[in-house]
Amino acid sequence: MITEYPHIIKSQKVINPTKKDARIIRNKSIRKIKRTGAFDFKNFIVKKPWGYEYLCGKNKKVEIWELHIKPTSSTSLHCHPQKDTLNIVIQGDIILETLSSRNVLHPGDFRIIKAGLAHKTINKDKVFYSRVLELESPPNKYNLIRIQDDYGRERDGYLQFNKTLLRKKIGIQKYQCLEQNDCRKDIIKRKKFIPENGVGQRMIKIEELIISSKKNVMNKTLQEYTKIFENMFILHGSLVVKDNRKVIKLNPGTYIKNRSIHQFNWSTKKLNMLLW
Repeated sequence: MITEYPHIIKSQKVINPTKKDARIIRNKSIRKIKRTGAFDFKNFIVKKPWGYEYLCGKNKKVEIWELHIKPTSSTSLHCHPQKDTLNIVIQGDIILETLSSRNVLHPGDFRIIKAGLAHKTINKDKVFYSRVLELESPPNKYNLIRIQDDYGRERDGYLQFNKTLLRKKIGIQKYQCLEQNDCRKDIIKRKKFIPENGVGQRMIKIEELIISSKKNVMNKTLQEYTKIFENMFILHGSLVVKDNRKVIKLNPGTYIKNRSIHQFNWSTKKLNMLLW
């Protein structure tokens, strides 16, 4: 699941489910899709009525997906009963709609959507696709209930496995989240996630940083990047923070406001994170 640090801060960027969400989900009848074994999406694009999405990277704790939403289109009103998601707008302007609110988000804006919250993502642009990076924890693409759908998929699961919905990646830049065994000693790696150019579209830059080195090099590197980027999300490894004589271990799936890093003493051996 996704957590926020410092935990004492109540953030408007975290949206929790309400009693209304729970009541609708409890009364919703959903047909279960039978499947044999897990499907590996890494070499495919998943075509949707509202656009398409594809898997950018994964490990045991987190999956990263990129959504491309057509102009004036939207996803279904849906929820993930046992999975948190963090949505970051990369390109264009979107509306994140829940049962009780409408959040207008611009490039660089994000929301943490807690498990059980009914929500839909709307591209308000009339010309260009919008792009959203979705971080899911724990990884489970089938943990989905559709509540209302403009395309008649309310009783369907995540995907019907046929050739019309899946096709191999062609000409799409891969953005990979490194696995645990890719972290080596004395390594500082950066992977840039550069949005596509588009006339009239606002965009942000996201970088993946992997640090595994001696403490003085590691501290300097992380401090430099936390001054450039406002937000951090831990993908792999852990960050140990000493906060008011308490020792807190921040694990994969933790969102951190970077200015918090400079307030406390911290240490890490290996850290793979997303910065924006």
